[in-house]
Amino acid sequence: METIVFLGCQRSGSSREAIQAAKDLGYHTVLLTDRKSFVEEARDFPDVDEMIYTDLAREAKVRGVVQSLRDNGRDIRAITSFVEPNVSRAARLHNQFCDGRLSADAMAVMEDKVKTRSALVGTPYNVRYLVYDGRRSIDQLVRRIGWYPVVMKRPGSAGSKDVIRAFSPQQCRHRIRQLTEKSPFGRILIEEYIRGPQYLVEVLVHRRTIHIVAIVEQHMLKHEGRMIVAGYAVLIRPPRELLDSLREAVKDVVMKLGFEHGPCHIELRRRGDAWKVIEINPRMSGSAMNRMIELAYGVNLAEQTLRLMVGQSIDLRGRTRQHVYTQFVTVNQTGILEAVEGRARAERVPGVRVVSIKPRKGDKVQRPKSMGHRYAYVIASDEDSLDFAREAAMRAAGYLHFTVRESGYAR
Repeated sequence: METIVFLGCQRSGSSREAIQAAKDLGYHTVLLTDRKSFVEEARDFPDVDEMIYTDLAREAKVRGVVQSLRDNGRDIRAITSFVEPNVSRAARLHNQFCDGRLSADAMAVMEDKVKTRSALVGTPYNVRYLVYDGRRSIDQLVRRIGWYPVVMKRPGSAGSKDVIRAFSPQQCRHRIRQLTEKSPFGRILIEEYIRGPQYLVEVLVHRRTIHIVAIVEQHMLKHEGRMIVAGYAVLIRPPRELLDSLREAVKDVVMKLGFEHGPCHIELRRRGDAWKVIEINPRMSGSAMNRMIELAYGVNLAEQTLRLMVGQSIDLRGRTRQHVYTQFVTVNQTGILEAVEGRARAERVPGVRVVSIKPRKGDKVQRPKSMGHRYAYVIASDEDSLDFAREAAMRAAGYLHFTVRESGYAR
């Protein structure tokens, strides 16, 4: 029984669509999860053939589960993860059990933002940065910073969690104390804030051949020092100069990190004529990204990533060209969700292709502090105009109304 093993997933988005793609490719799917709620609600995962509860943070434990699967007749063709912090761990196990050639060491560097910054030292793509590790006083560290504003983040953060800006030494001290209250002994990466347009580049590297699958312009929501991506525009016809300079930057960064085989996405900002790396992750983007790329180009990137892993040929040739824009929705108060209104009206807006609402009635929702606090999105497309797609998505998103009760118990 040819099997693909997944280490963790979300209820929806790219990680879930990868499991669906594995089923479509004819594989038996096994999900290892550390979320008891998933096991209790396994009926909500009809695309998962086997679900096994285990501690994903203990690689030896996961290795034992995989070995047991093999001993019980599963022909394991790939071990993968589309969610942090399991990506490099899955790659190491894939290389061990499936004779794979994924760039697991480079993936581990990408998962740690301090290691990524260290690897990029000496390149024009890096930014000024310092690391607070508690060995010196906060005041000593702050005195060393001569460039504001700064962005502060945890080295292993994902989805903008624990990512926050500071505009002055006083605010920097306060932000460090905020972050250390949650994790007193963890490191904090403090880096120069780069102004300018931000782009996300989806990349698939196949035996050292670098494929740029999509270029997506990101539009930010700024809330209480947090930076959360609220809008995504897939650029199906980027200006030649932009495309050429991005292609060169991506190639340089990927080669510098020694990344030879596997998926990744890179977020960059353009300051003048220079590209600066904001973040790198060793997987395709989550949430709506797979759907966006499929609508824009007719390419299911989750499926192509799995094909790369199992040794099948990949096909990234676009079968269509449509402008795509995605608008995310947040809430302006914290509490318990009572109702969401406006979905039918949003779906009727010309150009709207997808309306997705994440939480259920009774779930806790909150004001945005990370990208996990985006509770709905609208994808719109148009053959001729990105502006039309953007206006349609934003208009439809405006129809979605969340009724939130300020206090009570989440279900």
